[in-house]
Amino acid sequence: MQKVILITGATAGMGKAMAESLAENGHQVFATGRNIPSESRHPNLFYRYLDVKNNDSVKGAVSGILEQFHRIDMLVNSAGLGLAGPLEETPFEEIYHLFETNFFGTIRVIKQVIPIMRKQGDGLIVNMSSIGGRIGLPFQSIYSSSKFAVECLTEALRIELKPFGINVCVIEPGDYHTNAVYNRRNVIPQKESSYHRRLKDYFDLLDNNIAKGSNPEALGKLILKIAASRRPRLRYKSGKLFEKITPCALNLLPNRISEWLLARFYKI
Repeated sequence: MQKVILITGATAGMGKAMAESLAENGHQVFATGRNIPSESRHPNLFYRYLDVKNNDSVKGAVSGILEQFHRIDMLVNSAGLGLAGPLEETPFEEIYHLFETNFFGTIRVIKQVIPIMRKQGDGLIVNMSSIGGRIGLPFQSIYSSSKFAVECLTEALRIELKPFGINVCVIEPGDYHTNAVYNRRNVIPQKESSYHRRLKDYFDLLDNNIAKGSNPEALGKLILKIAASRRPRLRYKSGKLFEKITPCALNLLPNRISEWLLARFYKI
């Protein structure tokens, strides 16, 4: 069945891959973000400006969709930022900015869409988390914290909204070969910093993992599966096999071993 779908952060990266896949398969897709392309390659892919950090922007985008199609069947919260570096040296402004996008931005859009779906008696909300939302990644404590918050939000809303016919689920992707490296803020320690030597190769490793990441088209196939599901699962893992099993495996191991493995993987 053709659905009207709103996707945030859909003008690049994983959001764009999902938007194009859904549009190519007959859905009416509103791909939103702050940097809007001049034209769309698909007749049923509509680009709209939406800044998840701004209430008026969110309200305006949602109202525009209702004026055109009178319903919203599915929301995909894909807008997000990355932040890496030692917490001690990370400015509070960077922390606020990341949470405004990754967590509060997600809430802003959800709050605008819930009344619409509740009146319809059905709907699907898909939140984008990360492997970092299941395990705390070293020197990505703020990013992981924001994604942990999204995980908890999803769990609670899934129960809260079920009586209204609204399903809620979360996708936990690993590294994908996208422009995510440009959407990540690196807090690089100065040479005199106590963290400088420990993080010498850390940021290069993060960039390399993204460069060797999975093809975003895999997310396009996954979102089609979720959109077609009558009973979506709570969690969908996406990425390479080791990325899918790592969170569960680390949680089963004693803390000392899981911490040692993460430190070795990130070369710190």
